Amino acid sequence: MQLTVFNGTCYDITSKTIKVLAPYPKFVLSPVDCNDRMRVRITDNSVGSTTTTWDFGDGSTPEVYTGAAPKDITHVYAKDGTYVITITVSDGSCTSSRTQNVRIINNSPIVIASDKSTLCRNDFALVKTTTNDATVHSEYSWWYNDIPYRWSFQDASMAYSGLLPGKAAFHVRSRNALGCMDESNKIIVDVTGPVAKFDFAGSLVCHGASMFFTDQTDTQFSAPLKTWKFDYGDGKSETYDKNGPFSHQYDKAGYYYATMTVTDETGCHDSYSGGRQVMIVGPNADFTIPSLVGPNDAAVIYNNTDTWLSTGPQTYKWDFGDGTTSNLQYPGTKRYATKGAYTVTLTVKDANGCTDTVKK
Repeated sequence: MQLTVFNGTCYDITSKTIKVLAPYPKFVLSPVDCNDRMRVRITDNSVGSTTTTWDFGDGSTPEVYTGAAPKDITHVYAKDGTYVITITVSDGSCTSSRTQNVRIINNSPIVIASDKSTLCRNDFALVKTTTNDATVHSEYSWWYNDIPYRWSFQDASMAYSGLLPGKAAFHVRSRNALGCMDESNKIIVDVTGPVAKFDFAGSLVCHGASMFFTDQTDTQFSAPLKTWKFDYGDGKSETYDKNGPFSHQYDKAGYYYATMTVTDETGCHDSYSGGRQVMIVGPNADFTIPSLVGPNDAAVIYNNTDTWLSTGPQTYKWDFGDGTTSNLQYPGTKRYATKGAYTVTLTVKDANGCTDTVKK
């Protein structure tokens, strides 16, 4: 045995030899066997004993061995708990003991229940454990239709959402404090409601023309559909009470995400955004011009047309409101001989035949 004493940066060491006389008790507990959880397995590494006594701490009769004691000891406990295992060894003149705690956790089935037996797919099912000991289980692996769904820590409940229509099976697994896996009962709930889907026709649709949408909703587990609501992605929406035809005219060229929400007669609903963008092509005509100029003063005109997704050459037609016109893309300046109010009109046409007109 060695003792080291410090005083600031100074220190001193002294050593003494201690002789440990036999008998010497020593044992090792084996890891729990999850298939035989109530049984403990012990390896006795004691030396120098002629009598060995085992007390398993559960009130059972101690086991006494005279002479050569067995190296491998097993004991089966009757119930869960934490027990103190004591080994006492003797050589006839000296006696020595050693203790160690052991925790026993039997199979601990987890019982779960759901707050709903039937639900819309846009709703959620709250599943909780009805029997739970936080000292035994603290981490939970929740399963949905035999597929891992989510983990929770110290929260013995799970809100299942985003479920597919049909039968939904829930159960939970948890490793206990000793590392053994326990599994709950399996509960089945009915999930109802539509699975929304739509498609749209046309790869090159000019703005101002009609884009047509087709409902492809799956109603296998749904009541009859009651409403179809389209949000067309351009700030406009419309609700229909019958299945089509659905069409919409976009005022400007561009990409748009349309969303359809369907609701059945029981109130179950679902939404779908198409998975791809609606592409509307054509020019978005625009220009700037001074709002006030004097007679014969030069009004500078700026063409700000956005030829969104247009291909090929564009044609331009200017009407300056005083009987004069131009086909130039950038007409530059315009002089008015007579004072008054004039409306300037620009019409742009692209190679796809898409046109747009703006007046100022």
